[in-house]
Amino acid sequence: MRSFVGLMDNGDNRILANGSTCGATDNPCCTTVPVFAIDELAKTAIISFRRTIASSKYSEWGGDASVLANGNLEYDLCASPTEISTEVDEITMGSSPQVVWSMSEAHENFYRANRLPSLYPGVQ
Repeated sequence: MRSFVGLMDNGDNRILANGSTCGATDNPCCTTVPVFAIDELAKTAIISFRRTIASSKYSEWGGDASVLANGNLEYDLCASPTEISTEVDEITMGSSPQVVWSMSEAHENFYRANRLPSLYPGVQ
């Protein structure tokens, strides 16, 4: 049986192909969201999907990623280095990911963001 785990990799101290570290003025960091397929019997984990976020949306701390029951990926970009803001996206995972749902909030950092089902029976 396989399970899937999404992670938030904010890129801090990532060593780039040219040997430099992200964060230098000429090497902007970028956040990535890898999804691992876990095979507990074989004791293996492989990256089955990876979302690379534009460096303009880099999240320097915090954030979260979850594989949802419907097979989509939800992630939280909570800390831009240039402004206080948050973006939460749900996307499909595949060769051409599509945004299913998105929320942004200015002037707040949502350290961990999770959508909840309705708190009222029968109301969606």
